[in-house]
Amino acid sequence: MMARVALAAVALLATACTSPVSTGDRKAEADACAQLALTAANSVSELAFARIERMKVMRFASEEAMKAYTDETERLQMEAIRLDNINVSLSKRYGMPGIELDPGLTEDPTDESAAAAIAAADACAAPLLT
Repeated sequence: MMARVALAAVALLATACTSPVSTGDRKAEADACAQLALTAANSVSELAFARIERMKVMRFASEEAMKAYTDETERLQMEAIRLDNINVSLSKRYGMPGIELDPGLTEDPTDESAAAAIAAADACAAPLLT
């Protein structure tokens, strides 16, 4: 799933860089990017939720280890919110209907797939939001 998301982002960026951009093309690009940001937000949110559930049964070697785990989980929750905000910003800027964040729709995300999803969404959104 995340490989498809990353491939879609690369294809979208390649298309944007090689063809002249009309208003309709820009809106289609923004729509695809908003979907990508929403998928990334869902994936990251799902990973944060899974980490919270795992933490309920984990035993940590130290307070520092528990704090590091908690800090990373909170960072992921903030990333999910930020990615959802990208989706909302693109929807408003390009006059598209908003799409709701719906965790639980993604496959079991990993730290690596979440990082890839974040990077793909950021790369896609950067030229559209500047």
